[in-house]
Amino acid sequence: MSFIPFCKTAEEIIAEDSAASRPLDNRCYLHYNGPGAAGFGVKRTAMLLPEAVMLLVAPGCCGRHGTITGSRTGFEDRIFYLRLEERDVVTGNYQKKIPEAAEEVCRLARPKALLLCMTCVDAILGTDLARVGRRIAEKCSCPVATCFMDPITRESKRPPMVSVQQAIFSCLPAFPKKSGCANILGNFVPLDSGCEFKKVLEQAGFTEIHQISECHTFEEYCRMGEASLNIVINPQTQAAADDLEKRCGIPNTQFRHTYGISRTLEQYSLLGTALGTELDVSSYADKAADVISDFVRKHGGLRIGVGEAVNGNPFEIALTFLEAGLEVPFVFRNIITVEDRSFLKNIAELKPDLKVYSGVHPTMTQTLSGYFDGVADIVLGLDAGYFCRDAVSVCWNMEKHPFGFDGTVRLFDALEKNLMDPIPHREQIYGSYLVV
Repeated sequence: MSFIPFCKTAEEIIAEDSAASRPLDNRCYLHYNGPGAAGFGVKRTAMLLPEAVMLLVAPGCCGRHGTITGSRTGFEDRIFYLRLEERDVVTGNYQKKIPEAAEEVCRLARPKALLLCMTCVDAILGTDLARVGRRIAEKCSCPVATCFMDPITRESKRPPMVSVQQAIFSCLPAFPKKSGCANILGNFVPLDSGCEFKKVLEQAGFTEIHQISECHTFEEYCRMGEASLNIVINPQTQAAADDLEKRCGIPNTQFRHTYGISRTLEQYSLLGTALGTELDVSSYADKAADVISDFVRKHGGLRIGVGEAVNGNPFEIALTFLEAGLEVPFVFRNIITVEDRSFLKNIAELKPDLKVYSGVHPTMTQTLSGYFDGVADIVLGLDAGYFCRDAVSVCWNMEKHPFGFDGTVRLFDALEKNLMDPIPHREQIYGSYLVV
């Protein structure tokens, strides 16, 4: 009998009665949680706050990945470490050491803001880090934000990537509002230069548009407090936007990151309604539709596997491919979210037997000897490329931020480019800060 790793079909997932996010396999099992995330994890995201430094309070092992990744991405001189010893944890003496270390960091680095971060060891300690941060802020005369690099909370209502974005925007002061000023929240790098989104906003009267990834000084970051509107393009940033609405009086509206033509048109329509104007994006939609048609004409019948490590929702991307007439044999996803289910309903109508795998499931270790060989011609996401040894691998992570109709064009252009000139998966892995 041949081995089959754990998976579910789109039809089976939709049939489950669940109104909340849940793992693909809801049974308890162990899986590996790496000591640091590739791309934008907590530490690298925190470093988006310009002229700020981080004090990471943790056992020595927690700092290793961040230190090496920091040296590769240019923020190694902005992270300081307070190493937690077993004696300090047992006696509680670490709470005395945190303010002392923070004062020393502020004296040495003279930051415009300090990010105080603890790791999953605090799940046992239960430190009132916010109170500690307030004491440090009073003593150092410096804004202090607190966050946790705690992988065990990834499946909670406030996972690390939500809390760190709340932290970096908690330092934003309230200013009188400018009517033509808006913030784009949720992107870790600036939107691609060819993206139409900022042009459309400018046509709607927003002549001053801020992104935290474009702020080089703390003063530039503070100008985001003058915005009359926050546009949230990543669901993980919604909590931070809600905080800003309460504290700074900046209303927010959502614009979801999608690749399907009809769904992106719908997002622009909703944005236009929120702004009280009609947004003409027909020329951008037509260009994206032409690019998809040309790709399908040349590569009809192509089998595209979709990984979880992609810039966008993997199910929405898979749905875009299926709607175009391409074949999608599988999608990788560990946690099935509420948003996922809206896309899965449409997928189940087009391909009810589409298989969904979890890349961290124990049974996946037995697939590395060739289980996925011959299943896909090309795969999107380095995680999918890891399992599909004979498929063309396309890295589609957060180092660039394709968005809007331009994002759809860039997605299909990337598929075309890699089909014509494939880059070895190993080379892509080593170029993505995944190997320490």
